Amino acid sequence: MQVKNPGRWIVGIVGVLTWTILYFIRIPEEEKMMVEEFGQEYKHYMKRTQKNIPLDLLKFKPFAGHK
Repeated sequence: MQVKNPGRWIVGIVGVLTWTILYFIRIPEEEKMMVEEFGQEYKHYMKRTQKNIPLDLLKFKPFAGHK
């Protein structure tokens, strides 16, 4: 199978790698800022959620009480 435009693959791979590196550098900085701002309440939130995908969001049902 011949790739017609290898530039797209290169741009995609570089983009994903760049995003991943920046994302995992940013998370500790943002968590520190959130702890400073919200204190113990945020530490409690961190204990009950995942770092990258807050599972509480999966339980969120915006229309649960709406008929």
